[in-house]
Amino acid sequence: MRVQSIAKLIRLPDEKWKHALKRARNIKKYGPKFEPEKWNLDENKQNSHNCYTYFLNLTKRSLTKACGSEKCQKKNRLKPQPGYHAGFTKNKNHQCRNITRRMMKDNPRMRRTTLKKDCKAHHYMGALAVMPGSTYHYYRRDNTGYWSHKDGAGEANQKDADGNYILDPQKAARRYPGRLKDGKTVDYEDFCGYFCLPTNKKKKNWKSRPYPEGHKRSRIKRKKNKTRKKKGGVKPAPPASPVPPVPPQPPTPPAPPPVQQGGRRKTRRRRRRRKKQRTRKRRGSGFFKRARKLGNFCRGRGCVDNVDTEAHQPLLQKPPTLEILPTPSSPPPSPPPSGHSTYVAPRNPDLNWSNYFRQLEEEEEETPAEQRRRLQRQRFLQRIKEKDENINTNSDEDLPWDHGHGPGGNKEI
Repeated sequence: MRVQSIAKLIRLPDEKWKHALKRARNIKKYGPKFEPEKWNLDENKQNSHNCYTYFLNLTKRSLTKACGSEKCQKKNRLKPQPGYHAGFTKNKNHQCRNITRRMMKDNPRMRRTTLKKDCKAHHYMGALAVMPGSTYHYYRRDNTGYWSHKDGAGEANQKDADGNYILDPQKAARRYPGRLKDGKTVDYEDFCGYFCLPTNKKKKNWKSRPYPEGHKRSRIKRKKNKTRKKKGGVKPAPPASPVPPVPPQPPTPPAPPPVQQGGRRKTRRRRRRRKKQRTRKRRGSGFFKRARKLGNFCRGRGCVDNVDTEAHQPLLQKPPTLEILPTPSSPPPSPPPSGHSTYVAPRNPDLNWSNYFRQLEEEEEETPAEQRRRLQRQRFLQRIKEKDENINTNSDEDLPWDHGHGPGGNKEI
């Protein structure tokens, strides 16, 4: 049957066509096939498998053979019942709540649903109805969009009690005047709801007979046998022999804590490894990374470049401060005037930092962070330059040994 035909059958009154088509595709793909010859031709299979097995779409050859060897009739004790696999005994309370509970214990992957919501992929829909206090009945939806059922040891078919094809088991006729159960006409008047079942047979369970009492999966545990008393009565126990008193012993010292072997060493190795990784990331980014590209910078152990790394320190870290040392030919300098420091940053004439930064700017575009760093470096260099000029001008004017004949001399007195 085509998907469009199935969608027309299952479409609800207020449902959109797209949603009906989507449900029809799932029904066509994951719904079980309606195969009456599989369930109706073999009499032993028909008598041993009931509506519960048809609802789960599970058959067993061993059950069919057992029915053939016992020559079972339509009423037999081989038919699987809800709850047997979960350890329940024979059911005496046929109510929606009880039957649903037993069925869900057998099949934990089963889920409740509604006709409009439908089932997800790899699942098909089934339904349950109950004749209160007497019996129950299951339905399932096939890949044609119609619902089918197998009433006890009867034949599998797609028609209700009135002979109409079943499109919704809740609205179908479920009263069978020709059948009797406990002296009453069979009428599955209580509709318990819709359920989603997995198509995978390994995810569904049923059992033909209940577990015996005392079995590990049985919910009824065997009572313990009470010991019988002898006629002569219980003999009294012999008197206990006197126990000599135990002398007090000194308290034993507490045992030393167990020594951990290998645990701390591993954690230390992990910490060292992570620390190395963090330092590699820091060194491989930013200013050092660009400097390595140009080949003008070398840092760390095993450095081969002939670059004066000390000259780089003023820009990489806090600038080291050095005193102005006097030349051998000149006398020691006097203390500088107030407002000036005796420390200046060293200058390397071989290294031109302005060209270096200009080359970095030409090589790649600046990000806002890089631009901010460049401006900071420029301000720093400008500050050093101004500081040098101030110190040089002041020192030329105020030298005590000048007397008008030094570099700032030739003044008229």
